[in-house]
Amino acid sequence: MCPVPGSWALDTTQPATVAAARCVAYFTIEVGARESEIMSEVFRPFERLVEISVLGRTFLVPEKNSVLRCFQFISPDTIPYGRFCWNQECQYCRVDCQLADDTQARPILSCKFMVSEGMNISQLAPELVGCLRSKLGP
Repeated sequence: MCPVPGSWALDTTQPATVAAARCVAYFTIEVGARESEIMSEVFRPFERLVEISVLGRTFLVPEKNSVLRCFQFISPDTIPYGRFCWNQECQYCRVDCQLADDTQARPILSCKFMVSEGMNISQLAPELVGCLRSKLGP
């Protein structure tokens, strides 16, 4: 864990992705005289990471969060700067998604839909493709 505000100490007793998630969750910055926990304000509380597939690549993301927030977990440097409204109006976060118990993919808005174990995302809106390009590869 990262018990010291502003530290990035790695917990070597956990798998790398879990340790990194915990470090991000505990990273804090000073804003004037007060400290603000960055990620606690962005992500809903979670106890574990779930596995999802995005265009054939596997990622571990926090449970109990929207798919768009999970994309932000995957790529925290690009998703916040995308043209997303986060409230279902812009449609820039539309994806085709197949749940573990579904027989075919269906269109969803990733800002509205909660992530689930085994979710397979087979198509992304162009805005998401641009934001996730570095994580998805060629």
